[in-house]
Amino acid sequence: MTFKGFQIHVQVAIVLICLTAVTCQDPNQDLLDYCMDGFTHKITPSPGGEGYVDCLSWKSRSCCSDNFTRDVASEYGVTRALGYSWDQQCGNLSQGCKQYLKDESCFFACEPNIVRWRKKVGRLNIYTVPVCGHVCDSWFEACKHDMVCYRNAHDLRQAGGICDRKCRTYEEVYTDGAGLCEMAWGSSFKYEASNKNCFVFRFDPDTENPNSKVRPANTTATSGVPSSRTFLFSFTALVVMATLLYI
Repeated sequence: MTFKGFQIHVQVAIVLICLTAVTCQDPNQDLLDYCMDGFTHKITPSPGGEGYVDCLSWKSRSCCSDNFTRDVASEYGVTRALGYSWDQQCGNLSQGCKQYLKDESCFFACEPNIVRWRKKVGRLNIYTVPVCGHVCDSWFEACKHDMVCYRNAHDLRQAGGICDRKCRTYEEVYTDGAGLCEMAWGSSFKYEASNKNCFVFRFDPDTENPNSKVRPANTTATSGVPSSRTFLFSFTALVVMATLLYI
């Protein structure tokens, strides 16, 4: 190898190291510029307007529309958004249980960071989003004596929001917080027992969103939509390989 060839190899190595450092920071960062696809979602995250009246944790940066927050705040809950009322299944829910259902609905519609887990699997738009175990456990404790019709809310939507079977308690249907989080919306959520690197359904709106720190365990299997930096790295690698062939 000539000295010139050696210099080229060194330069190529430096370029690859720099590109790798940039790319590995967060290969799905570009996704955070967009929201989930859905009729309750905006195209990109932005602050709520004057009509933003609920789901206040996300008012400074939200993916849900102002109209959605008005639906949540109304006496009808999110009937217009979900297609059914929380109280429609098996009679009125306790206030504590209803609050958790409201929080969960706000989380899905308003949280920008779950776009990293966007994945179309059957009826699901998100897949195995890690929810902190203490959130799931508290949700279960608030609802365990309330009645539910369908184990999977997607099935209730398919039935037009009408309960056509025997109502049972949350405790009978889900057993515990893990069962509730991992069955209530199919495989949309995953119970995270460690309470680390996981989402919460609500937080103080005057503080930084703690969900922004959550990262997928496997960034290559999250949304299925590679970032522009990934394309840049791949393209550069191909150019480098082609160049080396002629050295």
